[in-house]
This record gives sequence, C-alpha cells and structure tokens, in this order.
Amino acid sequence: MNSFGAALVPVGLLDTFKVAGVIATWWGDAEYEMKTLANNDFAGLVESWITTIRAEFEGYLDEKGKLVQVIHTDHKLVIALIPEYKRELEELEAQVTQLSEERAAFERGESADDYEPDEESGSDYAKELAERVKDLKAQIKDAAKDTSQEKRLKAKLEEAEEALAPYTEIKKQLKVAKAKLEDRVNQLVAELEAARAGLLADEFAPLVLNMIYSELRTLLETYVTDHRRAVISAIEKYWDKYAVPLTTLFTARKEAETQLESHMQRLGYDS
Repeated sequence: MNSFGAALVPVGLLDTFKVAGVIATWWGDAEYEMKTLANNDFAGLVESWITTIRAEFEGYLDEKGKLVQVIHTDHKLVIALIPEYKRELEELEAQVTQLSEERAAFERGESADDYEPDEESGSDYAKELAERVKDLKAQIKDAAKDTSQEKRLKAKLEEAEEALAPYTEIKKQLKVAKAKLEDRVNQLVAELEAARAGLLADEFAPLVLNMIYSELRTLLETYVTDHRRAVISAIEKYWDKYAVPLTTLFTARKEAETQLESHMQRLGYDS
C-alpha cells in the first residue's frame, strides 16, 4: 500500500489524501478477495469467484430448477474470462425489451389509425381484435345458409385477422427471444467452469492481476476526472472574470465619461 502511494503522489495530479482515498475504496471492495488470495493461490481465488457466481445463480432457481427471473451479473470474472457472454446477453435482453415495447404499443392501439382507447377502462386493442375474430367466426358458423351475409362476415374476418397478424408475430418472436435469453443465462456457470478449466497453471496470476489493475485504474480515472473538472471549473471562472482586457475596460470607461459629460453640458451643467 505504501509503495502504491509513493509511486502516485510524486506525479502531482492527485494529492496524498486522494491517493489514500483510492486505496481505501479499492481495499474496501477487495479485502475479502485479498484474504482469500493470501490463504490460497490465484487459482483458488478464481475458484471462489465461480463458487459465488454459482450460488447467486442457484438462488434464482425454483424447486423445478427453472429460473424465476433473468439474473444480471457484472462480475469481473465474467467480463474477463468470457467477455463475449456479457455482450451476447445484452443483445438478447435488448431484443426482448424491444419486442416487449412493440407488443405494448400494439396493445395500446398505436398502430391503428381509427382506434380510440378508453383510458378509464384500460382498453387493449389486441384483445379487442382477438375477441372480434372469435365473434366473427361464430357469426360465420351461424350464417352458413346465408351466402351473402357469410361473404360479408368473411371479409370482415379477413380484415380483423390481417390487423391482428403483426401482434401474433410479435408475440411469437418475443417467446423465442425470451427462450433464447433464458437458455443463455442457464449456460453462464457451465461456460465459466469450461473457461476456467481451459486455463493453464501460469495463466491464473496474470488473469487476476489484470483484473486488479483494471479496478485500480478505473478508480484512479474517476478521481482524475473529478480533478480535471475542478481545474476546468477554476479556469472558466477566471476566464469569465478576465475575458475582457483591461485596455478595453479603460476605453469603455472613457467613452462613458465622454457621453456623461456631453449630457451634463446639454443640461446646463459645466464640468
């Protein structure tokens, strides 16, 4: 810890107290991990992380082993060991969110030009269309002997089914997307364990040390960014205060004095 401060304080960008703050913040987050590392080796620390992630994952399973909700893990081991997993998960989540919004928009009737929802009763355009399709099918069945009426009803049914088709497709795509997302989440622990098994004995230390470096760098960049903002703010204040040269101020004052003297003379006052 002392060597960390000794290396950074002389740089002059952050003072002793801010450097100490970086160390304290990092240590508060990493204390347990450092103790684990002290009692085990780097491989043992990685294994403890996987155990933690596995326990978190199992906490979201019901009695039948099915996920009760999608878990979101930003654990540094996931990002470092299987970075593509997080990217793929985010893409699937974005797809589910988009389709869910499209479904909700259809239910609100945003795709229908002639639909006026009832705000008080909470109208559902998709539900109303589905009920209309069902009702028209029943009417067609009852009007089987009336060819002209059956033809009119079938035309209305075709129109209603055509209007409902996009919603049916959205629901179908959403179901597939949710299934893909759930399957991808279920693969998390297995992929972590496979990636860990693929590491050579001498690859654990660089993996862990790079993660520690990234955490410290992120903290330092946060403090440096705050410092830069303070410097920029100070410069902007000085700029606002001294943006106009003194000679310009003197010239403006002289012009004002001349105008005042002219006004005073017109009023009959001599300087």
